Amino acid sequence: MKYVNVVFGDDLSDVDIISVPDDVAENIEDLGQQFCNWLSNDEAYEYRRVAENGIIYGILETDGFVTWLNRFHCEDSNEKAIIVEEHTDIDFDLPIEEF
Repeated sequence: MKYVNVVFGDDLSDVDIISVPDDVAENIEDLGQQFCNWLSNDEAYEYRRVAENGIIYGILETDGFVTWLNRFHCEDSNEKAIIVEEHTDIDFDLPIEEF
C-alpha cells in the first residue's frame, strides 16, 4: 500500500492523503482522469448536482474517488483504498493526484 496526496484546486494546505494498493498508486494520474470521465456516466448519479441554470456537474471529492477506486480497481483485491488524513498540508514525498 502507498500513500497518495489528493489535491483540489491547487490548495496545498488542504490536502487529503489516501492509501491505495501499489498498482493503483502507479497509475493514479490515469485513474484520476478516468474518475472524472466516469462522473458523466449514468452510474455516477450520486456524484452529480444540477446547478440553478440546469447544468449538470460532477462532484469531485475524496470520498467519491476512494469509493470509485474500490468499486472499479480494488474489487478483486484484499487491499482497499482508504482515506488516511483529511485537510492537511501536502507531503511532497508522496505521489500527487490533482483535481
